Amino acid sequence: MSPESLLSRRTGILVGVLLVTIGLGSGIPNLSFTTDSRVFYDDDNPRVVNLTAFEEAFIPSHTVLFSISSQSTLDASPSHRNAIEWLSNAVTKFPNISRVDSLSTVSYPYDNAGVLTVDTYLEYICPEKCIDERLQTLDDPVVLNRLVSADKQTSAVIGVFSIERHEAEKIGVVAARVKSLKHEFGDVFPGLEFRASGGIPVSQAYVDASRKDSSTLFVGAALTIVVLLWLFLGDIRITAILLTTGLISVVATMGAAGWLGVTLNSASSTVPIIVLTLVVASSMHLFTHYARFRQTEADSTAALYAALNANAIPILLTALTSSASLLSLQAISSPPVRDIGLLAGIGVFTGGILSITFAPLLLNTDRQPTPSRISNHVQRALNAYAKYLESGSKLSILTVVVFVVAALGLTQMQIDDDFVSYLSKRTEVRTDTDFAIQQLSGPSHIELDISTSTDTVFEPRVLGELDRLTSQIRRYDEVAVAISLSDLMKNVVRSFGDERELAEIDAESLAQYFFLFEMGLRAGESTSSIVDSEHSRTHVSLLLRITSAYEIRELEEKLIALVDDFEYLQITVTGENIPVAHLSSSNIPAVATTIITTLLITALLLGLYFKNYRVGINALIAITVPVACGLGIWGWGSGSIGLAGTIVIAVSLGVVIDDAIHLIYQQVSALENGLDEWESTAYSIHRVGTAITATTAVLVLGLAPLLFSDFKVNATFAACTGIILVSSLVFDLVALPKLLVWASRSNR
Repeated sequence: MSPESLLSRRTGILVGVLLVTIGLGSGIPNLSFTTDSRVFYDDDNPRVVNLTAFEEAFIPSHTVLFSISSQSTLDASPSHRNAIEWLSNAVTKFPNISRVDSLSTVSYPYDNAGVLTVDTYLEYICPEKCIDERLQTLDDPVVLNRLVSADKQTSAVIGVFSIERHEAEKIGVVAARVKSLKHEFGDVFPGLEFRASGGIPVSQAYVDASRKDSSTLFVGAALTIVVLLWLFLGDIRITAILLTTGLISVVATMGAAGWLGVTLNSASSTVPIIVLTLVVASSMHLFTHYARFRQTEADSTAALYAALNANAIPILLTALTSSASLLSLQAISSPPVRDIGLLAGIGVFTGGILSITFAPLLLNTDRQPTPSRISNHVQRALNAYAKYLESGSKLSILTVVVFVVAALGLTQMQIDDDFVSYLSKRTEVRTDTDFAIQQLSGPSHIELDISTSTDTVFEPRVLGELDRLTSQIRRYDEVAVAISLSDLMKNVVRSFGDERELAEIDAESLAQYFFLFEMGLRAGESTSSIVDSEHSRTHVSLLLRITSAYEIRELEEKLIALVDDFEYLQITVTGENIPVAHLSSSNIPAVATTIITTLLITALLLGLYFKNYRVGINALIAITVPVACGLGIWGWGSGSIGLAGTIVIAVSLGVVIDDAIHLIYQQVSALENGLDEWESTAYSIHRVGTAITATTAVLVLGLAPLLFSDFKVNATFAACTGIILVSSLVFDLVALPKLLVWASRSNR
């Protein structure tokens, strides 16, 4: 659509945009948010299938680990022992509670004058007064480092909750009860320290950190971006129009998501900032050129025509290529990543169309905009640099070496997540979790789902292998606690005065021992959490000292390698942390593959559009090298990338593509108007340099407040995106001009 035709349809376009925005935006109330981490996996994900099967047979995976600490050992602190009983009783009243494990609830069988007696560990050790010779019972693998620390000054109460996937909001309810219980505990036991960790508090801490950032740092980032846009554009009205274009794109996108029934989560909730960022970056060229033309052109319509003629096609190309890159995420297995790709792709394309249809109609006014001093200074500096380029400077070896060294940092990059360290040490849950890891065990756990080829798990050869497996796993440094049916059976057998090894006792006797133990349990207690009703399946529970996804994957490989060592055990490695540990490692390589494919197609299409294969090669280099350098610098400094990786790539690629296309388009346009290779390259810097410099400065400084986030994912997003954008700016100003000259020689 020509500028003349656009202006002649002013009223119809404005009314149409308003109606469509209202219609789509009304879908926003339909949006919902979930904290369920399993939305990150397809239903047929084999690791999730294994986890679901395990939970159906045994226990759910949502936990809260309460720790109680005193200055003296457990036997010397009556208040500590009372606190364990008080807290255990309080947790049983929580909603959706399935089981409570503590020294006052876990059963301990023993021989009491020839009679099998089943008490709790606490009752056995301290029936009225603590019995010194019984204190060694606390070194039992069933409780050590799980329910009591090695120094006996810290104990744990573990609440296990049954929360279905469609009930994820109950995680917040339980987390709220945890906080209130913490205050109540302090009032009742002022001399003891109380901490809360586990999967539920950590999950809720993510939500709380995101909400805090949304109300503080994201607002600060938005205000910073507004101020920077105003400083670079020089006019508050032009700034408001630019932001309005971006916000309409966001409203339309999120409204469409609401109508489509999309449920947001910690990943897909970043779509608004992705869309706003990319739309502002793309539109910046049009608005910067319009503001500059108005300084010398009194007629706003003429200035608008000039800005549109210079930027409409590059903006459209940018919208198409950026949307294609985002939509390529549909090939990823993780549903939230697919949602990001679909919604952000729609939003970016919508923003590109609005930038060349809706925004110009608001710009067309006789009001003379205020010139920007900052932009004028930047423009003069870039004009001087463009003049220097006309002399035909070559790309120095030093520059090439710097880019190569920066990109080599990719070899140091490790795909990893640490969902505990993503929380700042300023957060209460992080400090409580660090304490739990040091004194007891961390929130990470693995389950070995075990079945047997024999009729029952009480076969002596099965229990013998199970005991050997458990003992072998306890030698791993990553494992704080490993407990299994064999531990329970050894205690039960010993309580009957039978000193034989489990493998030496016949199956019938073992089953009888277990039956008598079950009969001795108190009302409400059950063994269903450790062996199934048919006695054909059991499991080994591992509590870990590690929280890193990479370390958990390495431990998983060790455990899988054990399978062949056991004849009668069929072992499946599962647990909540197994699919989580593979979240980034399974998605980031797929993201990289699909984006590389899209970039190759983009380069091919640009080469065909400009009828010059060298232009396509330039586009590919200009997009991939800055991203590789930026991620490489991050690799040299951090060494790992995880959950934030997909968001960083999505945002940075859109901006990098935008800048490269505008530079290439202006250089080709100058060639067509008769300038030589170096003159046309200098002209592209003169026309586009201010816009790409302003975009980089606005986004890098605008995202800087997120560096102070208590949620490391947001801080990583800001830091990594900033590094990539700065790398892109340096490449576009230093290296790309030389590549443009190389491409233009083909045209000549």
